[in-house]
Amino acid sequence: MTAMTLDHRTYRPVNALMLRSCLLTTSTIPAWPQLTGADASDVEIWRTWMATVLQQPSISGALDHASPDLTARIRAVIDGHVTEHRKVASAGLSLVQYVSRFHGRATPFGLAAGVSTAVVGAAAAVRLGRDHRATARAGASWLSAVVENLERTPELRPHLYVVVNNTVTVRGDRLVVPFQPLQPTGNPSHTVEMSLRHTTAVQLALELATEPIRWDDLAAKLGAEFDAATGEQIDQLLTQLLQTKALLTNLHAPATTVDALQHLVDVLASAGASGINAVSPVFRQLQGIQRDLIAHNQLDLSASSAIRPELGGRMTALSSAPRPLAVDTRADIDVAQPAAVLREVSAAAGLLTQLSTSPFGPPAWTRYAQAFFERYGIGTLVPVLDLVDPDSGLGFPDGYLTATPEPARAITDRDLQLLTLAQTAAVDQLTEIELTPQLVDQLSPGGAERIAAARHLELTFQLHAASTAALDQGAFELAVTSVSRGIGTVTGRFLPLLGATYRNQLADELIRADVGDVLRVQLSAPPLAAADAHVTRSPKVLPDVIGVAEHRPAAAGTIPVSDLAVATDGYQLRLSSISRGRWIEPVLFNAIELRSHTPALARFLNELPRAHTAVVTQFDWGAATQLPYLPRLRRGRLIISPATWRITATDLPAETGLQAWAQRLTEHRAQRRIPVRVLAIRGDQRLPLDLDQISHAAVLRADLARGRTITLTEQASAEAFGWLDGHTHEIVAPLIATTPPRRTTLPRPGPQHVVAPGHGHLPAVSCWMTIKLYGHPARQDEILTAHLPRLLGELPAGTGWWFIRYQDPQPHLRLRLQLNSPDEFGPATAAVSRWADSLRQQRLLRDLLIAPYYAEPGRWGGEAALAGAERIFAADSQALLTQLSQPTAPARQAVTAANFVAIAAAFTGSTEAAMQWLTDHANAELDQAPPRDVLTTAVRIADPTNDWAGLSATGPGLAIVDSWTSRDHAVRSYRTALEHTELNLDEVLMSLLHVHHIRAIGIDRTDESHCLRLARAAALAWTARRKTQP
Repeated sequence: MTAMTLDHRTYRPVNALMLRSCLLTTSTIPAWPQLTGADASDVEIWRTWMATVLQQPSISGALDHASPDLTARIRAVIDGHVTEHRKVASAGLSLVQYVSRFHGRATPFGLAAGVSTAVVGAAAAVRLGRDHRATARAGASWLSAVVENLERTPELRPHLYVVVNNTVTVRGDRLVVPFQPLQPTGNPSHTVEMSLRHTTAVQLALELATEPIRWDDLAAKLGAEFDAATGEQIDQLLTQLLQTKALLTNLHAPATTVDALQHLVDVLASAGASGINAVSPVFRQLQGIQRDLIAHNQLDLSASSAIRPELGGRMTALSSAPRPLAVDTRADIDVAQPAAVLREVSAAAGLLTQLSTSPFGPPAWTRYAQAFFERYGIGTLVPVLDLVDPDSGLGFPDGYLTATPEPARAITDRDLQLLTLAQTAAVDQLTEIELTPQLVDQLSPGGAERIAAARHLELTFQLHAASTAALDQGAFELAVTSVSRGIGTVTGRFLPLLGATYRNQLADELIRADVGDVLRVQLSAPPLAAADAHVTRSPKVLPDVIGVAEHRPAAAGTIPVSDLAVATDGYQLRLSSISRGRWIEPVLFNAIELRSHTPALARFLNELPRAHTAVVTQFDWGAATQLPYLPRLRRGRLIISPATWRITATDLPAETGLQAWAQRLTEHRAQRRIPVRVLAIRGDQRLPLDLDQISHAAVLRADLARGRTITLTEQASAEAFGWLDGHTHEIVAPLIATTPPRRTTLPRPGPQHVVAPGHGHLPAVSCWMTIKLYGHPARQDEILTAHLPRLLGELPAGTGWWFIRYQDPQPHLRLRLQLNSPDEFGPATAAVSRWADSLRQQRLLRDLLIAPYYAEPGRWGGEAALAGAERIFAADSQALLTQLSQPTAPARQAVTAANFVAIAAAFTGSTEAAMQWLTDHANAELDQAPPRDVLTTAVRIADPTNDWAGLSATGPGLAIVDSWTSRDHAVRSYRTALEHTELNLDEVLMSLLHVHHIRAIGIDRTDESHCLRLARAAALAWTARRKTQP
């Protein structure tokens, strides 16, 4: 078999790169302390080194902002106020880690690392300037505390606007506000739902606040409706709604407002805060702080650093919440890359797509899509808020905060291959494995030709080259460091620093990229923990916005959550705006972790449109991740995964002194071939270490002493960053898939396709019953032919029925019963139970389940046309019962092909039209051709000529043909009923053939493809004979 790989043509890069760079290099930091392991001498060594470090403004300024507490501890050591070795060493080790990060980790971090733009040019070029600019904003925790204090001010509240939180739901007699953190700055994964009684007054308040309304106007309207209530009681009600976050005030800026403090100042000004004695002093202070922040952001690093302490002190006086200032840095660096680098980036994205452990989407979403199909069918639009309701809908996919946990990942063939690969590398002392096309093909669980590439993503990488000349000559390596979920994930929060040109270019690419019939919209939502708000804010990039759990006034371009609905076309879930009649794809412009830091509804909306595409991440070693050693994975100039080592406390016992321990570390490194420069990974933190430095060894020793398992990955040498004058860096490249997306065959979304919350027919309160008969599939034909007629005779006269074979996941027969009235449920259930019991006694049945009937109005043309489709199902079931009852019959695949031809002829209106349709649409892909004898039989009996003479000539053929009469009539009537619908008629006919195959044979896509090819062969033969006839 020829190996196939996804290459650089799978994605195209956007020429709008972002450079993330450390502002310090190894040459600009003081020499590391040479500890001796003796307490007394090490205290002095630490003190001297600390003083040297803090004498460098670039380091002390960055440290002051990153950890003012640590700065205070270090100054206490320098000044001689702290002399105890344990405390001195603790502060010293913390400082080692900060300084190491300042020069060795490019993730934007206050004043230590910044961002700038990069482009593709004719040749590599670098300009390293010194005019770096720090942009300060009010810290998220501080601002949240200020807003909460203002909201608690009774004199201000009447002047504020409130709006209902669009994530609230009603459960029984309770109003529920989901996903509230236990603590404002605590672990956001520890969330609770808050609720209060859903009284008439609460219901009216929320209805009145669907759009923003002033607090006093809302109170007045409630007072007019409930004239017995006092103003104090109404205020208490609204305050309770505010405290539970069922109502949101306009003091909170939406996530698309970058400067939330400016928003707060503007809202307070509009509310007349200067004339409200209770808040006017705070208002004036906020105005002054905002003016100084604006001035700060116009200054160079040195000047801005001088005013930050005083500014931070004034902010702390207003609120003691931590980190009053958030600072990001725009690096004064310009970079151009040769086109060869971008080709390698595209190749890396294609390779990681093929190597994805979830090439067809996350398993949790695959299960969810199947559950959606089972419940709602094809084409039905389900309002999002109804769908995610855990009590009446499907809830959220597995792994969401309140959903079922995701099951443990099973060991796969890929895991076994990777375990073998890693073990072989360890035994053979290999540091690197080349990813050949054959090896990639073996590790790809999906096969390159079947994988749906992610529509867009960002790939972050380091570029290793000695100089710009080496870059131009192609002498470089590209090391992948991360892959994001989409364009804007990593770059989004930095767009204000990168400028309008960069932002507009990303927007243009997202809007004009081939997305088929899909409208891309921006998703805006606050984080679960207020402290994270700084990293979730990004400017408005796309024209249309969906706001979740935030105060966002209705405006042009705003799509309310209540307007969103989900459907499936049988291949993937799709999200729609009902009012606009468009399929949409929300894009979230921040990198906050979705699983535990984002409202579940926002995560759901962001993940759904990409749930069927490959999950592209860094290379996943699967079960092999826990091995002590993993080799580097390379393809040409691409480093897809670095060499990795796992170290535990048992590998290097800490009982010995520091010098002895460092010597043992050196020996361990030699034995395991661990390089000098590594990244120590602890959770999501990565710390650069130089293991030849005893102070860095002491950091590693302290971590291991805490019982941690430390993962070490190789880090490039300082020479590898020579092209950027030694600055550790990462480059973020946005990429867009080149293959067009699958276009849906669903009609334009609209209100006529939306189902009500009570979708489905429950037994005893409707005329419908679903009987699920569980047992071995080989017994199904016997039950249908020998036993079902007896049940039908015992049911109330006039009961409609049909059957279908199914598995969920266990195989069973589904019998639909349509009674004359709900009152017949009791007698019908008794008859079914007696009948099922007799089947159990004969060992033909294992279990019985009576269930609701969930119809598929979206698939079959709406409620008006649905009854016509159901008449086809009933007539088809009766025809199959006749067919299955014949003592002999041609091969079932051949007879199924004949049924396909008959159904197509009835639907299209003529034999000629049917044969043309089958020729055009029944060309299913097959790995091998049908058996010759089956093909010959199909061509002979699937021929309508002379009233199906070929089929009628067989023993049971005449009875089979006669049984089609009722079905033909039902199909023709149904086709007429579809004249005024928007359904794709080709898809409807294919669906009729599909459900016939399930009814006749079962769910088997391969067998169905064989039957379609047989029907097409019969059509081609019929057409050829007709052309040769005089």
